[in-house]
Amino acid sequence: MVLLVVGGLTAFSSGQALPPGGNFVDDDSNTHEGFIEAIAGEQITSGCDLIRYCPAQAVTRAQMASFLARALALPVASQDWFPDDTGSTHEDNINRIADAGITLGLADGTFDPDGPVRRDQMASFLSRALFLLPTGEDYFTDDVGNTHELAINSVAHAGITFGCDTTGSLYCPEVDVRRDQMASFLGRGLGLVAVSVPPPVLVPVLSITDGDTIRVQVDGVSEPLRLIGIDSPESGACLSADATARITDLVAGGDIRIDVDVSHRDQFDRLLRYVFVDGRFVNEDLVRDGLAEAVRYPPDTGLAEILETAQDDAQAARVGLWDPKLDCSTTPTTIATITTTVATTTTTSPGGQCDPSYPDHCIPPPPPDLNCPDIPWTDFRALPPDPHGFDGNDNDGIGCET
Repeated sequence: MVLLVVGGLTAFSSGQALPPGGNFVDDDSNTHEGFIEAIAGEQITSGCDLIRYCPAQAVTRAQMASFLARALALPVASQDWFPDDTGSTHEDNINRIADAGITLGLADGTFDPDGPVRRDQMASFLSRALFLLPTGEDYFTDDVGNTHELAINSVAHAGITFGCDTTGSLYCPEVDVRRDQMASFLGRGLGLVAVSVPPPVLVPVLSITDGDTIRVQVDGVSEPLRLIGIDSPESGACLSADATARITDLVAGGDIRIDVDVSHRDQFDRLLRYVFVDGRFVNEDLVRDGLAEAVRYPPDTGLAEILETAQDDAQAARVGLWDPKLDCSTTPTTIATITTTVATTTTTSPGGQCDPSYPDHCIPPPPPDLNCPDIPWTDFRALPPDPHGFDGNDNDGIGCET
C-alpha cells in the first residue's frame, strides 16, 4: 500500500502506525473514527481537507461516487453519462460508477452531484456495488413501500447497517447519510477492520503569553509553546491585545490538542505545535480573524496552505491586520506604563553588562531569558547569536518588530 501524505505530515496507510489522534483533528472520540481511519488507510478518502474529515457533513452524491470508485478500483468509463456534472472534481468517478451499473441517475437523466445521499439511496448504491443478494427477511418497520426496501434489507442482512435506533427496528430511510456514518457503512461492506486510533496529545493551558505563544503543562512540566506557521503582533503593538484576547478565548478553559510537524522545539527551546480545540484549528482561526499572519518557517510547513488560504480570506474580508481603516499610529497608554515599569528592571544588570547582540540598547544577556513584552523597545538591531530570540520570527536582524 502506498504511503498516504496529508499536508506534508506522514499519515496512515496499511501497515503504517497512526500519529496520535489519527489523521483527522475533527473526529476524536467519534464512534466511527476507527472506520474513518480504515478507509483513509485504503485511500478511499483523504478527508474534506488536509486535516479534517468533516464527519457531521452530509455525503453528496458526487462524493459517494468517488468513495465507491476508489473502493472498487473501477476502470475509466466508456462515456460521459450525465449533463449536470461537467466541471465537478468527481465527474470521472460519477461516470465510472454509472458505467459499472451502480447508479442510474435520476428520472430526468441527470445525476444531481451536489444533492445529499439519503440512507435509502445509500442502501441501493451499496447493494449494487457489492453485488449483495436479496433476502426474504424484513428488518425494519419504517421502510414499508419504499422503492429501496429490498436493498435496505440486503445491506442489513450483510451486517452493513444496524438501523438508526437502539432497538434496531427503524432505518430512517429519508435521513441524509453523514460522512462518519458512510465510513462505517463502507468499512463493513468492504470487510475492513476498524482501526485502533492512538489518543491525541491533550494538555492543559497554564497561561497566555501573546497571540502566538502560550504556556502548557506537558507530563507535569510547564512548557512554552509557539504556534507553528503564524506571527501575531508583538505585545504592545497594534492589535496585540486583540490577538491575545482571541487566543485566550479559543484555548482557555480546557485541554487542547497539540500536533507536531517536523521540529519538536525551536532554537529558544519552545515547543512547536499546531493547536486544536474540539476540532477547531486555532492557528488557522487567528489568521482568518486577521490577528496573525501566515508565515512559512521551514521545515515546519505541512499546513502552510491551510494557513495561507485563511490569510487570503482575511484579506478579502479586510479584517484585523488587513482592515484599511486600522490606525496603528498610537499605542495604548496602559502598554506604555507597563513597558516603562519593566524597563527599570531589565536595562541594568550586575556590573552594567550589555549583550553585544543588541547594540542599540543596553539589554543584559541571559539569565533570565527575556521576551519582547519584557522590554520597552521595538524595531532595534538584533545580531547573532541573539540569545533572547528577539528576532526569532523572521531572522531579518530586527528585534521585536511592530
